[in-house]
Amino acid sequence: MKRWMWSVPSARVEIFFCSRPELPVVNEGELLAILDAGAYGIVLASNYNSRPRPAEVLVDGKSVKVIRRRETMDDLLRPEISSR
Repeated sequence: MKRWMWSVPSARVEIFFCSRPELPVVNEGELLAILDAGAYGIVLASNYNSRPRPAEVLVDGKSVKVIRRRETMDDLLRPEISSR
């Protein structure tokens, strides 16, 4: 176990997701699931500061399915480039 502070950047402040500071060690390339982000889920996601939106994954027991792929920079730039 290790002490962590999990947060994400936003427009004005950092939003903290972890109220329990001791979590298993997560290494580069591993995945971390935040099962309940409250109001900060995909419904309020935006591309502010050119940040691609994350993937959405549906987990049902042992079944896992990507239901929305992670956006890329090409996705963000496509409307700007194609409108010219």
